[in-house]
Amino acid sequence: MILGYSIYELLWLFFIYAFFGWCIEVVFCGLNEGHFINRGFLNGPVCPIYGVGGVIVVLCLTPIKDNLFLLFVGSALLTSILELITGFALDKIFHARWWDYTDMPFNIGGYICLKFSIYWGFVCIALMKGIHPVILGFVRFIPHMLGLVAVVFFAAVFVADVIITVITINNLTKRVKLMNDIAKKIHNVSDEVGEHIYDSANDIMKKGIEIYNSENVQEIRENLDDMKEKYEHKKEEIKSKHKDDLDELKAKYDNLVKETHIFQKRIIKAFPNLTSRRYEEQLAKLKEKTWKLKKKNKISVIVHSTSKAGVSTTKKVTVKKETMKKAATKTASTTKKTTSKKKSTKKTGSVTVTTETTVVTTVKTCLLYTSPSPRD
Repeated sequence: MILGYSIYELLWLFFIYAFFGWCIEVVFCGLNEGHFINRGFLNGPVCPIYGVGGVIVVLCLTPIKDNLFLLFVGSALLTSILELITGFALDKIFHARWWDYTDMPFNIGGYICLKFSIYWGFVCIALMKGIHPVILGFVRFIPHMLGLVAVVFFAAVFVADVIITVITINNLTKRVKLMNDIAKKIHNVSDEVGEHIYDSANDIMKKGIEIYNSENVQEIRENLDDMKEKYEHKKEEIKSKHKDDLDELKAKYDNLVKETHIFQKRIIKAFPNLTSRRYEEQLAKLKEKTWKLKKKNKISVIVHSTSKAGVSTTKKVTVKKETMKKAATKTASTTKKTTSKKKSTKKTGSVTVTTETTVVTTVKTCLLYTSPSPRD
C-alpha cells in the first residue's frame, strides 16, 4: 500500500488518467489545428505525463483536498515541476524540443509557463473534487481478477508501445543525421568544384595579363581564343568529374526525404512544433514534406445549395481525394455535376413550411476548385 492505495489501484488510475489526458490533448489540438491529431508521445491513446501527474496529485494532495487554496497552489506546483522535468529529460535524451513555451510570458526555459500552470491548478481541483472519487469507485467496483488481467494486459501493451516509440525516435534521429551528413557532403563537393573553377580562372587571368603586355596584337587574339577554349574545357572537366558524385548524393538525400515511415510520420504530426537542437534544418524539411503529402491527398469541393424560395448558398468542403475518384470522368470533360433534392417539413404553430433543397456538387480538374488542406 502507498498512502492508502494499492499498486493495483495506482496502475488503474495511471492508465485512466493517461487516457483522459490523451483525450484532452486531442480535443485541444483538434480545435486549434482544425483536424484530428493523434497527440501524445506514444502511439496508443495514452499520454503518460497525465497518468503520472494524476497519480502524483492524488497521492500528495489528498490530505489537503478540503483547502481549495492549498490544493490549487500544490496542484500548479506539482504539475509544473513534472512538466519541467519531463521536458528537460526528453530534450537531453533525444536532443529535441517536444513543446516550447518560449513565446509565452513568465516561462522557464520554454518548458513551463504561468498560463498553463494556472490551468493545471484548476484542472486538478476538478480532478480531486469531482472526477477522482468517481474513478476510484469504478476501479474498486471492477472484480479483482478481471481487473488484474486487464491491467496486466494494458501494462504489457504500454511497455511494447514505449519500446516501439523509442526505436522510432532513434531511427528518426538517425535519418535526420544522415540527411545532415549528406547535405554537408553536397556542400563540400560544391565548394570544391567552385574552388577548382576559381583557380583555373585565376591562372588564365594571370596569363591574360602577361599576354596583354605583349605588343603583338595577333598573338594576343590567338592566345585569348586559346585561353577561352582551355577555360571552358577545364570548367566542363571539373563539373563532369564531380557530377556523378553530386547526383548520387542528391538522389540519396531525396530518397531519405521521400521515405515513408508510418510511426515517424505520426511523431511529426503529433508534435507540429517539434524542433531538433542538432539537425533543425533537416527536420524542418521532413516536416514540410510530411504536411505537403497530406495536403496533396486532399481536395476542396464547392457545394451549391438552393432552396425552393430561390435562396442559394455556396460552401467549400475539404475531402480526401480517394473519395472523389469515382466522381472523375473518363472523358475529356472537366466537369461533373451531381444533383440531389431533399424535402423537409417544419411545423410552427398551425403553419406548416415545406423547404426543398437542391445540392449540386461540382468537381473540376482545373486548379480553380482545388486548394490545400486547412492544416497550413
